[in-house]
Amino acid sequence: MPASPGFKKGVNSGSFILVFVCFLITSTISFYLHIPGKEPVFNNFGLAYSDIVSGVFNPIFKDIVTPYGDIDSKALSERWYDSDTASKLLRSNICPVPYKDYRFEYPPIVALLWYISTCIAIKVALPTSYTSIQYYSLVDSVANVHYYVQSAFIITFLVVLTIYMYRIALTLGISWKRVVMFLFLPSTVLYLVYNWDIIAAAFAIVSLYYLMHKKYLASGIALGLSISTKVIPAVFAFIIVYDMIQKVLRDKSFGNNLKLLWPRARHRLASLHRGCLCILYRVSKLYGATCSLVLRKLCL
Repeated sequence: MPASPGFKKGVNSGSFILVFVCFLITSTISFYLHIPGKEPVFNNFGLAYSDIVSGVFNPIFKDIVTPYGDIDSKALSERWYDSDTASKLLRSNICPVPYKDYRFEYPPIVALLWYISTCIAIKVALPTSYTSIQYYSLVDSVANVHYYVQSAFIITFLVVLTIYMYRIALTLGISWKRVVMFLFLPSTVLYLVYNWDIIAAAFAIVSLYYLMHKKYLASGIALGLSISTKVIPAVFAFIIVYDMIQKVLRDKSFGNNLKLLWPRARHRLASLHRGCLCILYRVSKLYGATCSLVLRKLCL
């Protein structure tokens, strides 16, 4: 997509290089802070903790087996739907699927990236076959590879976020130094390679950029991807819808066009209403029959 006129006019190679250097510093520090298995900075585990490994990976993949190679039934029942797949993982390098084989509380975009990173890590760090005791000794290596792949994903999205924040700053005519301030915020440094918030933020900023340039399809797709990464950006969607409704209501020509289209639309809605009622009736009848059958089986 061609850059906006404001972007072309306002680009300064020196400022862009400085932003890039700040990006490298922030990414490196955040990556180093959360490397699994490393001695925490200042002996503070809170600085080393990440959802990527400690919060999600370990409960799913590490806590299900004891150092003696025995399956921890409690941990298995809490996190896994398919215990057979978990048992196979303790003997062979298969790739379990989030949502299907084990509980995963994040939306689909995160689940996809998670599946890719865990599958790569399992194939790289584990041999073709092994014992459950060997699995316990190797699972930390799996966590490390998984962390590196996830970090690559997250830092890539930070690149996207930084570029589009820079573009928005130039388009609005505000100082690019605000992007530098964002990169050096303590929360950015600490929580960058921590979980997947930066991915949702990147999609949301891309959506905002295209919305500013009235490219609504691209904006909507980016916002949908943002919501598919984290649910919080849905608030942004409600704000956009509200703003567009207000603009439509202020447009007098819209009211006149609506009066012309209303008779035909009313006829279509009436037909749709009757069709929906028929479908609902049939589905409810089938659902009621199914419920009756289940209750009958339970009572016998």
